[in-house]
Amino acid sequence: MGRNRARSPRWPMLVTLVAIVFAAMSGLTGAQPPTPSTPALARLASCISGRQSVAIVLLMDESGSLKETDPDNSRVSAAIAALNGLQGLVERSNSKVRVDLQVAGFGPDFEASAPWVQLDSSSAPQIRSRIEGFASRNKAIDTDYANALQGAQASLQARGAAMSGSQDEPPCTAVMWF
Repeated sequence: MGRNRARSPRWPMLVTLVAIVFAAMSGLTGAQPPTPSTPALARLASCISGRQSVAIVLLMDESGSLKETDPDNSRVSAAIAALNGLQGLVERSNSKVRVDLQVAGFGPDFEASAPWVQLDSSSAPQIRSRIEGFASRNKAIDTDYANALQGAQASLQARGAAMSGSQDEPPCTAVMWF
């Protein structure tokens, strides 16, 4: 049962990502997207479609319990699938949609040093490599979810301010938790 449980998080993330990508693309191409499955996803897709920019923290768990709950590193596979979907969004929009990513880890603390990177074909391999590095990062003694979320929110606020500059509207923001 633990083995199946460890694999299950990948599929909801893929469905979520596909819904976001198609919904955002509908604003660019006029295509009819599938309906996002939750109001939060619908708001995010609408935001991306309207503002054409999004800052996303890919928040990766580093706790020692992952050795048993995620022995196959499904969280890494899911994060790579999210990266691929977001890269597809950028490419299909002819780079009209800006996606900035931060791949950050957490255990007892949020990894504040993780760099922000604007996603494009040249930065995708660097981002993928950072995500893949989390396959062996499963040794944290504690898992502080509140601290992780507070760190991600603070990082998103700072990046949003940097991305918006003198523009009136900040970018859309999201945390994808793995």
